[in-house]
Amino acid sequence: MVKKFTGEIITIIGPKNSGKTTYLAGLADWPQKRTQIGKNSPYLVEPFGEHGQKLRQEVYEKILEGAYLKPTEVKSNLNDLPRYMFNIKIQRLFGEENIRLVVRDYPGEIYNQLAKASPLPQLEQEYMKECLKADVIGCLIVLDKWERDNDITYSEAMRKFITEMDREKRLTGSNPLRIAVAMSKCERGEIWPGRLDPETDIFSTHLPGTTQILKSKLKHNVKFFAISTYGVLKHNDPRPNRKSEKRKDSEGQEIELSVLREKHDWHPYGMIAPLYWLSKGKAMQHGV
Repeated sequence: MVKKFTGEIITIIGPKNSGKTTYLAGLADWPQKRTQIGKNSPYLVEPFGEHGQKLRQEVYEKILEGAYLKPTEVKSNLNDLPRYMFNIKIQRLFGEENIRLVVRDYPGEIYNQLAKASPLPQLEQEYMKECLKADVIGCLIVLDKWERDNDITYSEAMRKFITEMDREKRLTGSNPLRIAVAMSKCERGEIWPGRLDPETDIFSTHLPGTTQILKSKLKHNVKFFAISTYGVLKHNDPRPNRKSEKRKDSEGQEIELSVLREKHDWHPYGMIAPLYWLSKGKAMQHGV
């Protein structure tokens, strides 16, 4: 009999095309030597279950072939959303740490409604209630726009999200929700230098309104991160290891999609740190 996988539950939300599912795919296929050439990574990530294994397969069938992943679709029945299960082993000098996570990846349309709709439509309300259930330990919010004109939109979405947290009694009290806010695609040259101190050099600098709302309302329950699923080509060649393609979305609007540039130089950055914070409630001392 196969033992049932149990783990801490987290959710992932963010705008459409911000890289949420690609981020999870990068976790699902995490070779030991991907992060540092010639050195073993201190992390071993193992996906479990049907959805995790399928995501790993899509890495080989799509990402490594220069294609992009299909976005997560809105489902009228929330039980139809995929659950991605990961066991993350972290090698320490004097032992090993384990993180076991069950991750729900929410469609970008749900986040987009936070900035537009008031009140939220019925289906989006159901998504928010599930996202903020008492057994969910944390939420990873993935953003991908750093230009100042996005600050107003992000601020409004965060204000609405915090209102929903308060309504579901996850803002304060005995069971507050941990929030990790990550700037994805940080391999871009404009923000790559800010990855070492993302709160100051990316969020506070480029998205001051959004940062202020999060810090003032969430206090010590929010931390800021910079992540890059594709990373840069090499340590001495910090060009983004991705190419951008413009396509039409389902509504006929032009969108920019990212695909892997060089599969033999795939070195993600910052992938584990936000998950460690959500699980442990403290920052990692080192890592990628």
